[in-house]
Amino acid sequence: MSRALPRTFMVQPLSRFSGPLPGYTRPAEVASYSHDKHRQLHHDDRALAYYHAARVGETDLNTGYPDRYIKRDDGVDERLDGLCEAIQQAKQRKLQEHGTDERLLADVVCFRGVMTRLLCAPYDCSDGFSIRISKYKGTIYLCGETPEEKREAERMRGDRRYPMMDRMGYWGYRFEGYSTIPVPPDQLDRGQEEDTRVRKWKDDYVVDTHQEYCSVFASRLGQTRLLMGAEVDCGKNPGKGEDVMGRYVELKTSKLIKNDRDVRSFERYKLLKFWAQCFLPGIPRIVVGFRDEAGVVRKIQTIQTMEIPRMVRHQSHGWDASVCLKFLDELLMWLKTELSSLPEEVDMDGDIPVHSISMKAPFQSVELDLYTGRDGFLLRQYLDD
Repeated sequence: MSRALPRTFMVQPLSRFSGPLPGYTRPAEVASYSHDKHRQLHHDDRALAYYHAARVGETDLNTGYPDRYIKRDDGVDERLDGLCEAIQQAKQRKLQEHGTDERLLADVVCFRGVMTRLLCAPYDCSDGFSIRISKYKGTIYLCGETPEEKREAERMRGDRRYPMMDRMGYWGYRFEGYSTIPVPPDQLDRGQEEDTRVRKWKDDYVVDTHQEYCSVFASRLGQTRLLMGAEVDCGKNPGKGEDVMGRYVELKTSKLIKNDRDVRSFERYKLLKFWAQCFLPGIPRIVVGFRDEAGVVRKIQTIQTMEIPRMVRHQSHGWDASVCLKFLDELLMWLKTELSSLPEEVDMDGDIPVHSISMKAPFQSVELDLYTGRDGFLLRQYLDD
């Protein structure tokens, strides 16, 4: 199949995204899974950590670097494998228990990171994006860049020229180690001996990016049913009447705010991404460790996700959550329309066509490029199911 000319969805002017807001239903968890230190997948919560507040003044994010920093190979394209396997297992369970898998039917399936980039696109003009797309049995699957594309983007930004980039990446993971324990807090005994055990957990923490816990949740934006996977930093004991997604906590680090310029940067860029990342899965709270230039946390603050749009609404450097949601709703509707007429071909090797959407400088539009290849990113047994 020959490639057609790109199709365009205009981003600017943002005034076109005014008007009634699309509804966004409360996200509901439909599955979860863990990756262990060998990157093996398990349909349980063994990799879920539990929130236990870090102590200001005792949180040096350099501790353990680089000796206790185990990074998975970023040259491996994991595609949507874990997410597809979890969805497949959840569908089988729903059919056995309830005779229907209706709750798992979706128009769009992806990881939260991809949807976050789309949600932030009207205001985030620092980086573009390229997202792979396939359509199968009426569902659109979105997948991030290939490892090669990521490395090229890093090269263009110059990230790999700065050794500090690797250390600063470690800082974020190390804050998670200071802010979590491996057992629910209600299983801890009070007393000095228990305090010693908790401190040892935190001091001896090994950053291993092979291990992670993921939640799979369903929601709906306007007329678009969504099924997304999100890596979860940690959880806490659910409060009275609190749903499953409400027990999760997002952990972040940010540069210590010292002046008005820092305030503008934090509110304009950091809070936009914090809000988008947590609004989508319905994570209600974000714990931020503000660190100095040496990587020592000097302040810890809890921010409520739903309060963030109000915090920036009347700032000259602010952004409008309503515009983000309206933009995402119209973009997904446009994408569904553009792909609706395409045949869902499967070749002899079992692969289906791959398309892409991208946004590049000067960030005026999103382009849909059809038939960019057949290097499929969907799990084979998922397609055969």
